[in-house]
Amino acid sequence: MKKIISIFITVVFCSVIFLDAQAAVDKRYNKNKESSVKTKKSKVVRSEAGLNIKDWGIAVDAAFDPRLDDIVPGYHIINIVLTNKRGEPIQLSTKRDKWYIVDSLGKKHLAYNHVKQFDKKLWPQFPKKMQDMLEYPHMVSPGKASNIDIFLPKSVDLFHFREVIWKSAHFKKEFNLFTNYEKSLSLPKKEIELQKKKPIDESALENESQDSKFSQNPDTEAVAKTSDTSQPPQELEVNETNKTTSTKEASVEGFIRVK
Repeated sequence: MKKIISIFITVVFCSVIFLDAQAAVDKRYNKNKESSVKTKKSKVVRSEAGLNIKDWGIAVDAAFDPRLDDIVPGYHIINIVLTNKRGEPIQLSTKRDKWYIVDSLGKKHLAYNHVKQFDKKLWPQFPKKMQDMLEYPHMVSPGKASNIDIFLPKSVDLFHFREVIWKSAHFKKEFNLFTNYEKSLSLPKKEIELQKKKPIDESALENESQDSKFSQNPDTEAVAKTSDTSQPPQELEVNETNKTTSTKEASVEGFIRVK
């Protein structure tokens, strides 16, 4: 009988130890699963263009000037300014970095990092100065800012583009940077309705009524006629030598550049 009791106690003790070990394994597995889900969610970082992203120590701004469309035939140029506020350099890669532009309709377009990616024969024809300005940088030093030019076909409508997306090989993150235009689109419907239903300015209506009364008074019309005929009309002088005006053509000097 004592042997049976001892065997029973041993079996119960072993089962308790096994259950505790299994519970510890399950808890660790759940923690790893939760952490993996968090890392997946944190792969995308959203911010506003031009603002400092504190957790990463960078700022990314973008500008589009249609006057620069003639520099690379058939392509738009968007100038990106990447500011490094970290204590270490940021490595850039033409092949591994990916840039996208989201237009005003919400459509996503892949941008080229370099002219060589879509026209290898055109790149050697550029002057050395233009090549230096259009070249994709390899690194952004700490406390410095670098200019990055990305290219999209002219078929892409960049008017009021909403967002700039940078898939960084260095950070292994995707940065979604929305512009001021996208911010204005995200206004609550109540604010838009309030703006549409602004109260009418009664003082302005009173002024308009007084102006109408004044115009209907015959005495005031007579005074206006006498004032008009008191002085003879003066002839305008026309400069015959400057008949044509010149428009500024797109040039390399038009780029936004950080000193």
